[in-house]
Amino acid sequence: MSQKRSKCWVRTGSRSTCDAVRLVPGPWAAHAGFRRREGRVSPSTTEVGDPIQRHSGAEMPFSASGDAMLVLVVGGTRGTGLLAVHLLQQQGYGVRVLARDPRGVKAHTGPSIEIVQGDVTKAETLVPAVQGVRAILYTAGVRSGHWAGEDRIKHTDFEGVTHTLSAARTAGSVERFVYMTSIGGVAPSFSATLLNLVKRNVLKWRRRAEDAIRVSGMNYSVVRAGFLVNAPGGGRSVQISQGDLPLGPRYRIARADVAEVLVEALYHGGASHATFEVVWGDGPRRQGVAEMLSRLRPDSTTA
Repeated sequence: MSQKRSKCWVRTGSRSTCDAVRLVPGPWAAHAGFRRREGRVSPSTTEVGDPIQRHSGAEMPFSASGDAMLVLVVGGTRGTGLLAVHLLQQQGYGVRVLARDPRGVKAHTGPSIEIVQGDVTKAETLVPAVQGVRAILYTAGVRSGHWAGEDRIKHTDFEGVTHTLSAARTAGSVERFVYMTSIGGVAPSFSATLLNLVKRNVLKWRRRAEDAIRVSGMNYSVVRAGFLVNAPGGGRSVQISQGDLPLGPRYRIARADVAEVLVEALYHGGASHATFEVVWGDGPRRQGVAEMLSRLRPDSTTA
């Protein structure tokens, strides 16, 4: 495939290069810490059906025909998931977003993003949504800021994950499942106690969702994000570790930085079958996300 010029959004301070062919720039870009520059489109090619290549930040997975590999984002209509949708698009992936009500979603995602109707609490709606998908990025959960009973939490934050895993296995095309959850599921803290009171036992059900992912037989990454803040990404250092950090403002991170890690994890070999935490570190960004992911250890089934 011949190279051609393309304008694209790339993250300030990141090693990633842009392979996007189509972009829908908008207010999210400046807020998330992206800047615009001239880039080159040089997609790598694989034989259709071959395992997707490890993502190094410069190589994106494309089919031999030049079509972008398709990623389903569950939770991509808002928050961290929406930032990941735009980042996936600017890096050249095909993107499909699951939405309970597709009306109005295009205003946030742009016209080139495929929107499919579905609900994670209704398993029968998910099988059509995963057809032809090579990877799933799952960021969905009961919205924060309002009280939610335990039945609702169980149906959304646990059964939503198991329903999606089942649909992915049925489809047979899904090669990676990346799940965003929260730190604090093990280590006690005031913030975790408060969260479990407002969203009844949400951390317990997310922990059970993690366990279900690990024994699903799928190639997965479990990303435990720190205390999420709405701030520009790319400037501060990111710390990726494998422990049990407590939930709290001390271990915070911008949604934009988490979105970057989620996208990098999709095809990074080091993130395969791994559970890890991502929070802000000290000082400015000096190390690439790909380099940090390469040092991860794979899980045991009891991680």
